[in-house]
Amino acid sequence: MAKKIKDGWHQICGYTVLVEGGMIVRGIIGDGLNQVPAYVYRLDRNGHGWNNEGKITVDAFRAGVRRGTIELK
Repeated sequence: MAKKIKDGWHQICGYTVLVEGGMIVRGIIGDGLNQVPAYVYRLDRNGHGWNNEGKITVDAFRAGVRRGTIELK
């Protein structure tokens, strides 16, 4: 059974992300006054571009960040 993460802001894989309903919907990148909102993007199958993912599970986010196929932009 997967661990359920509560709604709210969390640090996951070095990113600050917002979890709603067990899904990551957006995050924040940057430091201090340079923080900007960011959204989850997945590398397309051809490896030539990035597609907005919308919502993604926490486990899929972690796996994709490890593989280098998911980023916050």
